[in-house]
Amino acid sequence: MNVALFCASAEGLPADVVAAAGSFGQWIGRQGHTLLYGGVRKGLMEVTAQAVKAAGGRVIGVVPRYMVEAGLVSPCVDECVACRNLSERKWLLQQQADAFVVLPGGAGTLDELFSMLAAAQAGEHGKPIYLLNLHHFWEPLLHLLRAAEAGGYARTGSADRLRLVPSVTTLAEALSL
Repeated sequence: MNVALFCASAEGLPADVVAAAGSFGQWIGRQGHTLLYGGVRKGLMEVTAQAVKAAGGRVIGVVPRYMVEAGLVSPCVDECVACRNLSERKWLLQQQADAFVVLPGGAGTLDELFSMLAAAQAGEHGKPIYLLNLHHFWEPLLHLLRAAEAGGYARTGSADRLRLVPSVTTLAEALSL
């Protein structure tokens, strides 16, 4: 299975969040799955990629050329797919992934999440989108989406396309079904 991961590239995150990213990466590697991700050597992305590699899994980074040229590609990447920009990266990840997993992150992570959600609503894919809800991180977003639905600004059921999971164990179980 090709699992696309969207998450923070920030450093200095809470230890339990970093540990969860590592645990998820170990699970991917032990299961013989492939990690598809942004390919840079920073934050939760790097933690997950290192864990996948250590557990014997495959890692594919989809990286804009300007990041490749800046030397930001993780040494964990088995295959680097260079692309024009972030928009093309999202499109390539959407095409290759069997499932999307979203850990806490900032603007880039939210952009990736909303791109996958909008594509699902448009009928471009029917792949599951899992939100690892560490520290209740995703609950305000789901509240906002439900408020948009209630106000008629978003399609009813938008929030229901996102599968909230409380732990790596629950996430692994859901991906194994």
